[in-house]
Amino acid sequence: MDAILSHLSKINGLRVISSTSMGQYRNTKKSIPEIGRELHVANILEGSVQRHGELVRIKVQLIDAEKDQHIWSENYDRKLEDIFDLQSEIARKDSEELSLKLSPEEKLLITRKPTSKLTAYDYYLRGKDYLRNSNLHLAKIFLRRAITLDTNFDDAYVQLGWAHRYLSIPNDSVLMLANKALEINPDNANAYVLRANYNFQLKWIYFRCLN
Repeated sequence: MDAILSHLSKINGLRVISSTSMGQYRNTKKSIPEIGRELHVANILEGSVQRHGELVRIKVQLIDAEKDQHIWSENYDRKLEDIFDLQSEIARKDSEELSLKLSPEEKLLITRKPTSKLTAYDYYLRGKDYLRNSNLHLAKIFLRRAITLDTNFDDAYVQLGWAHRYLSIPNDSVLMLANKALEINPDNANAYVLRANYNFQLKWIYFRCLN
């Protein structure tokens, strides 16, 4: 689901709320219109993922938040090896239902596969989840495993960089990992954010020492 949100965020006509902000509504009893008003969004994408062996089923529905009405819904049954194509297909379908025309650049961005190795992707997702829950030790272990399996996995370098960034003091590894991700993929926006955050932290500590 994070990957689908990531694809949607690459579409200029959409303002996508982060999965962290949406996570607070995972077990909520609030209605769709209430959630929409609190998040200031026009539409809400709901879904569930089930995996059975090498098969995956994703149920998705796009809802008009104000009217609490379905715009579209679909069940997708695919092989796990097709998961990247499925993520792109869902993002493309969302844009079509919202009458958004994708540019050639946006089409390229949402169809780009993060890695060719599913095991590396699994380690990456586990690492991101540990990072989200502030378990930096396990996050780094799984993200390093992802990179070991695919040394060109730029998003894994970025997330590993964030794991180092959350340490109490600046770590040169953050800059190295951000630059490595950009060397692999110069269009990785999250790598630029990581590098800017690192530089800001250094300047903040420098000025604090001066004072």
